[in-house]
Amino acid sequence: MAEIHGEHPEQLTHTRTENERTAWQSRRARLGLFAGLVALIAALLILIPPPLSGYGFVLVLFASAAVVLQPRIKLGKLLKAISLPHWLLARRNVLASVLGLTAFALMIAATLDFYFENRLAYLDHGTLKMIVGALLLGAAVKLSTLQPALPALTTEPLSKANRFWWIPALLGVVLLGATAEINMRRFGIPFLQSVDVNVQIALFIAALGLWGWGMGGMPVPRLPRWSRRAVLPLLAILIFAFLVRAFGLNDTIRSIIDELHFTDGVQRIFWVPDLPMLTSMSGQAPFTWLYAYTEYLAIPFTGWTLAGVRAPSVVWGLLVIVLTYGLARALLDDRKTALLCALMLAGFAPFIHYSRAALLHIADPAAGMMALLFAARALRYNRRIDWALAGIGLGLTQYFYEGGRLLFFPLMIAWLFGLFILQRGKMRPFVRGIIVMFITSALVTGLYYAIILNNNEGLSERMNDSGLSPEYWDNLFNDGFDWEDFHTLSIQFTRPFASWVAHRDLSAYYGGSQALIVDYLIPFFLFGAFYLFWRMPSPIFLIPLWLVATGLGNGLLRDNMVSVRYVLVMPAMAIAIVAGIRYLIPFIWPRRAEARPEAERPPENRLRYAIPVVLVGFFAVAQVDYYYGPHLAEFNVQIRDFKPYRDGVDVALRAVEFPSNTQSIIVGRPVHDTGVPRALLGYFRHDADKVETHPPLLSFRPDQINPRYLMSLQPGLNYAFFVEADDQDTMRLLMRYLPGISAPQFSLTAAMPAHREYVLLFYPATDTPPRAPLK
Repeated sequence: MAEIHGEHPEQLTHTRTENERTAWQSRRARLGLFAGLVALIAALLILIPPPLSGYGFVLVLFASAAVVLQPRIKLGKLLKAISLPHWLLARRNVLASVLGLTAFALMIAATLDFYFENRLAYLDHGTLKMIVGALLLGAAVKLSTLQPALPALTTEPLSKANRFWWIPALLGVVLLGATAEINMRRFGIPFLQSVDVNVQIALFIAALGLWGWGMGGMPVPRLPRWSRRAVLPLLAILIFAFLVRAFGLNDTIRSIIDELHFTDGVQRIFWVPDLPMLTSMSGQAPFTWLYAYTEYLAIPFTGWTLAGVRAPSVVWGLLVIVLTYGLARALLDDRKTALLCALMLAGFAPFIHYSRAALLHIADPAAGMMALLFAARALRYNRRIDWALAGIGLGLTQYFYEGGRLLFFPLMIAWLFGLFILQRGKMRPFVRGIIVMFITSALVTGLYYAIILNNNEGLSERMNDSGLSPEYWDNLFNDGFDWEDFHTLSIQFTRPFASWVAHRDLSAYYGGSQALIVDYLIPFFLFGAFYLFWRMPSPIFLIPLWLVATGLGNGLLRDNMVSVRYVLVMPAMAIAIVAGIRYLIPFIWPRRAEARPEAERPPENRLRYAIPVVLVGFFAVAQVDYYYGPHLAEFNVQIRDFKPYRDGVDVALRAVEFPSNTQSIIVGRPVHDTGVPRALLGYFRHDADKVETHPPLLSFRPDQINPRYLMSLQPGLNYAFFVEADDQDTMRLLMRYLPGISAPQFSLTAAMPAHREYVLLFYPATDTPPRAPLK
C-alpha cells in the first residue's frame, strides 16, 4: 500500500524515527523550560516571607505533578513554541549538577537554622531554605539525563494459580475459625475452650501460612537463591546491629521506659497457660499478646531480668533491618544501596534505643514493611504469592500497636492509588493481584476485629485517649475559620516534622537534647526525601509518602512530639538518609552507565562507591558513639526527673536481692508511689509463692518515721530503709533507735544522678523489738 502512494517501507520507518526524535527533543525542551521556571520561582520564594512562600511551594508542587502526570490539557501553542536555547540544552547535565549542589547547600543552610539549640527560633527561615532547595532539586532531577535508573513496572500478567489452590486456603480458613473460637469462646466447643498458648500461636501461624499459600496460588516451595555478595555483607550488618543492641541491656538503662505493661504481661502468660493470645492485654494496653509472647519465649534463656523483657526487641529490630534491606532492594533495584540502608538503620540512634526497650512499637514496622516489601516485589514480578504475602503482612498490622494499625492500610491504598494515576495503563496487569492482596488481608484483619467486638473492646482505644478531642475542633470552627485558626492548625500538623529535625523529644521515652535525626544527617535526609519525591512516577515515591503520612497522621494527636510514635517511620528515614548520600554523588561525579538497570551496568569505580560506603559506615558508628555517650548520659537524668520523687526502680533492683523476710520502706517527700516498684519486684520475684512471702514494699513521709514507729517494728524481720541522700535527720534517727543498722549504702547504678538517689540503711532481724536509747 505504501508503494502505491510512492513511499517505500524504509522511507516510512525513517520518517517515523525522525518524528519520534523530534517529539522527544520537543519534550526535553519543554521540561528544560519547566526546570528554568522552577529555578526562577525558587529564587523569588527566597524574597517572600512565610507563610506565603509555603503557598508558593504548594502551587509549584501541583504544577510539578501536572508535568509529571502529563495531563491531556493543552497548554497552548505559546508554551509549546518556547524552548531552552540549544547551547543551554546541550549543557543540561552541567546545569543539573549546579542546581543539585545548590539544593544540597540550601539543605545545609536549613539544617543550621533547624539546629536544636535555636529552639525553633529560625524555623521559618530554615523551612524557606528547605523549600527553595526542594524546588531546585526538582529542576535538577528533571534536567539531568544521568540519574540512576529505577526499576520499571513489569508487563507480565499475574502468575497462574495451581488448580488445587483452594485446599490450603480452605484449611487456613478453618484454622483461623478455630483461632477465633479460642479467643471468643462463643460456641462453647469443648476442645477449644482451654488451649495452651504455644498451641494457639502454632495454630495461628499455620493458619496464616496455609491461607497465604493458598491465596498465593499454591506455588511449589523453593529455597531462595542467595548471592554471597548480598548475604555476607548483610550478615555482617546484622552482627553489628546485634552487638550494638545487646550490649548492656541490664545495665545501661536501669530504669523503666513505660515497660511495665510487658513485665506484667509476660507474668500473666506464665500464670495463665491458656490465656487467649489475640485478645487485648488491657484497656490501657489495647493490643494483642503476640509481642508479650516473644518475651515469654525469651525469659527461660535470659532470666527474670530487665534484659529478659528487652531481648525480644533486639530480635524484632534485626527483623526490621532485614525488611528494610528487602524493601530498598525491591524499590531501587540496587543491592549496594539497599545494604547501605540496612547499615544506616542498624546504627540509627533512636532505632537502637527502641530496639533495646520492652515496647511493642518495635514490632509495628515489621508487619507494615512485610506488606510494603512484598507489594513492591509484586510490582516488579507480578507473582500471586507476593500479593498474598503482602496481604498477610497488611492484616498483621492490626495485631500490634495502634499506630501501625491506623497507618499502613491507608498508606498502601494511597501508594497504589498514586501509581494508578502516575502510571496509568501500566497498572492494569496488577488489578487482579491487588484484589488478591486485599482479600487475603481482609480475613486476617476481620479475625482481629471480630475478636475485639465480641469482647466489647474499643476499636481504637489509644486514638480515643490521645487524639484531638471534639472540643478542639469545636473551638477551632465555631466562631468561623480565620487566619489565626489556620496558623494554629498548621502548627499542629507541622510540629511532628519539627520533632524529626529541629526539636528534642518531649517525652521520657527517648529524650536527649537533639531531634530524632542528629544534626549532621539532616541535610542528607532532606535531600534524599525530596529527591525520591521528584523521581515520580517510580514506585520509590512510597518513601516520601510514608514520611508525610506519618507526620500528618500524628498531627491528629494532642502530644505529637513524642518519639515513640515515630518508630514505624524510622526505616523510611534511614532509606531517605542513604538516598541523600547515594544520589548526591551523580551530581558531583556523573556516570552515564548509572542510567542503565543494575544488571546491565559495568563495574562501578571503586572510589566512587567507596564514598557513600565510608560516609554511611562513619555515620553509623558515630551515632552508636553518640547514643551510648552523651545521649544516654542525658537520658538517664531525664527519665528520673520525669517523676516528682526519686528513683523507685533502683529501689526495686536493690530490694530483689534481700531475703524473703525483709520489709523494704521508702522514706521521702513527696510520698513515693509504690505501684511501679512493687510491680517490678513481682516480676523479678516471678514465683507466686515467693511473692506472697515477701512483705509489701511501703512508702512513708520523713515525719512518719518517728520514735514511736521505730519502737513498734516487728521482731524477726529485716528492715531496709531507702532514704533520700540529703535527709540527714532521718538517717540520724534510724542510727539512734536501731543499733546495728548499716551505714548508708549508695546505689550501684553508675548513671544515677545524686539528686534522684535513695541511700539504703539495712537493719537485720532481731529477736526483740527496738528499745528507746538511753538519754
